[in-house]
Amino acid sequence: MGHDRPTRIGVIDIGSNAIRCLIAEGRDFVHSKVLIEDRAALRLGHDAFLSGEISEEVRLQLLKVFIQWKILFLKYEVSHIRAVATSALRNSKNQKDICHQVLTTTGIKIEIINGDEEGRILRDILYHRLPHVAPKSLCMDIGGGSVEFSFEEKIFSLPIGTVRLLEKVSSKESEAFRLFLRPHLLRLKSELLHQKKPTALVGTGGNIKSLSRLANRLHLSQSRREFSSFAAHQMTEKLFALNFQERLVRLKLNRDRADVILPASCLVDETCRIFELTRVHAPQVGLKEGLLMDSFSHFSPQISSS
Repeated sequence: MGHDRPTRIGVIDIGSNAIRCLIAEGRDFVHSKVLIEDRAALRLGHDAFLSGEISEEVRLQLLKVFIQWKILFLKYEVSHIRAVATSALRNSKNQKDICHQVLTTTGIKIEIINGDEEGRILRDILYHRLPHVAPKSLCMDIGGGSVEFSFEEKIFSLPIGTVRLLEKVSSKESEAFRLFLRPHLLRLKSELLHQKKPTALVGTGGNIKSLSRLANRLHLSQSRREFSSFAAHQMTEKLFALNFQERLVRLKLNRDRADVILPASCLVDETCRIFELTRVHAPQVGLKEGLLMDSFSHFSPQISSS
């Protein structure tokens, strides 16, 4: 290959509701372009939050996906790979066995990051994507196991992710989810009591993307990248009024989205209400884009000297 070929980086985000892969090339993040994206609907959080470990069946499914993506990395001649796991593997007793199995089979090392590091990566990509909005806003990433909040220099990781909530809250009524969420959100507000008031909510994650697109489809917003707190409340009412099959057919949601979007909608609605926020921005980025930016920053000395 030529000496001046742009560097290709592959990142993997191992979440609680799904795992995601992205390959991009460039000399830096700003000038990079995405070559391929993939997603596997593998819900690690179901096992992790119920039994405390990942079952053998799910472990094999995870390994199969990693083998497929390793072949993809070889095909695209990826020179740097970063795979990061969040809440589900953080909470799994057999995390070391899983990481070892993936490493010995594919050569890919899984890095299990804590909530603060996850929050930092997400905050950085939001500040980059929305430089005039995000620094003044309450930033929130809705994951399957945890929800990362950041405001100014403070980062908080709360155990209120959507898959975890589905497992913890027996009643699937809106008020049951709200009652579970309120103490966490009120404590968060008290932690930020002496900070400036956030001007808006900026959200990341698959559920936020789905909610922003749903708001547009239901004519509650003219944009697919932002919506009002009123729209958030209206969507919550609409979602809970439909059963699972109706959410699939009438709202055109994926099967692995149609259940977790219930607690996610409550979370957005309650956060707006408690923090008195009227706008929700959804810049359509998430942890994998943050990992890509972080990876270009980390590997740039190697890139420039190669």
